[in-house]
Amino acid sequence: MLRYIIRRLAQLVPTILLILVFNFLIIRLAPGDPARAMAGEMASQENVEALRQAWGLNKPIYEQLAIYFSRLAQGDLGYSYNTLTPVSELILDRVPQTVLLMFAATLLSFVVGTLIGAYAASRYPSRVDSVLSVSSLVFYSMPIFWFGMLLIYLFAIRLAWFPSGGMVDILEERHGFVYLLDVGHHAILPILTLSAFNVPFFLLISRASLIETLREDYIRTARCMGVPRNRLFLRHALPNAMLPTITAFGLALGFIFTGALMTETVFSWPGIGRLTWEAVSNRDYPTMMGVFLISSIAIVVSNLLTDIAYTLFDPRVRLG
Repeated sequence: MLRYIIRRLAQLVPTILLILVFNFLIIRLAPGDPARAMAGEMASQENVEALRQAWGLNKPIYEQLAIYFSRLAQGDLGYSYNTLTPVSELILDRVPQTVLLMFAATLLSFVVGTLIGAYAASRYPSRVDSVLSVSSLVFYSMPIFWFGMLLIYLFAIRLAWFPSGGMVDILEERHGFVYLLDVGHHAILPILTLSAFNVPFFLLISRASLIETLREDYIRTARCMGVPRNRLFLRHALPNAMLPTITAFGLALGFIFTGALMTETVFSWPGIGRLTWEAVSNRDYPTMMGVFLISSIAIVVSNLLTDIAYTLFDPRVRLG
């Protein structure tokens, strides 16, 4: 396994470099002028040209790419065009908020979706299974920003149970455990929004895997030998059907550093997703590239960890 891990880690470097080159070219070729965005619409052409020269935007794309990779090799992600702050500081300031939101939503979605999917599979084929399957497709098809605004209207405006946005109450300073409670209170609606979108994903995967497992010959043999239904389902069918669900969970964990652009924007959550939206709106190239770098590393590493987790949950899997 150690040789496999080393080989996969060696493959990560060219993969991430190719992703960065592709993102770099796509961003540069997109319409819009970051110098004009920095200077403002009313700025003179001389000011725009001065900004373009100061930030090296007047150089050829290949030269800009070479400069970017030379700085990246030194651990320099550059400075934000919008705030003149090091991109690394901007990202580090937003990562904890995004990890808190995304990990809680992903874990909740995994647990709830897997349990409901297992229940639906145990009732297959029945009306209960059909209702749960159709309902999951309805929730999965809903625009996530629309569902978030619906929750804000119901629980923040009409019932006033939860705040409509932000991460903490800006009108009152809190510390310690009270501060954590305030953050949790603000995070409930964003987490529910993300979970409503992700639960159907895990539900359908776990349901399909369990239905297929329940049709295996060893399950039929155990049933004929008189193994109780609950024991057969929990001890034999469910563990062997978890591999696809664990795969989906591992892949989903790779996106906790990417943020949830729509959800964070709707709820004004100060995370990576909102930072990405601000960078795109202001044509902030360095910030966008920094976010893409962190996202790429997180996703490829999560894929590696998912492959390794296979061997822990299924001894039949061997990495080579």
